[in-house]
Amino acid sequence: MNTVVAIRGEFDATFPDLKGLSHDADRDPGRDLANVVANCLRQGGLAIVGPEYEEPFFVVRCGSGREQVEVFRYIYEPKGGVWVVETGWRQTFLARLLGRGRPQSLNTVLVSLHEGLEREPRVREMRWFTTLPAEPFGQVEFGLGPFSG
Repeated sequence: MNTVVAIRGEFDATFPDLKGLSHDADRDPGRDLANVVANCLRQGGLAIVGPEYEEPFFVVRCGSGREQVEVFRYIYEPKGGVWVVETGWRQTFLARLLGRGRPQSLNTVLVSLHEGLEREPRVREMRWFTTLPAEPFGQVEFGLGPFSG
């Protein structure tokens, strides 16, 4: 299962001028892509919280309690317009102790994310990975979706 997608797209990669920036202001670019990710998940029928800026990421959370899935968005290569959206999950101590695997909602999150990003006109190219390689748009093997190659 691929839970990391590298994106080439037309999103604002400009870092803000830090002089006079308030403590809780975004210090990294990508709020526009974070909003796209949130909309993808909402359109997939998921209840979400966010996006919230947690330096250096924008995070969208789905679910609660034992089944919280987190979607992180961050800039990978500002000059090349390369962004990464990575999906992970949190488990309670008891869930880990009982050997529970991935949350059931993870599949829904990945499908919603993939379908929504495919519809987004600012996304030029996507490559899916189980772990992010050093050069995601280099000569590396990749999947075309969360459940392929």
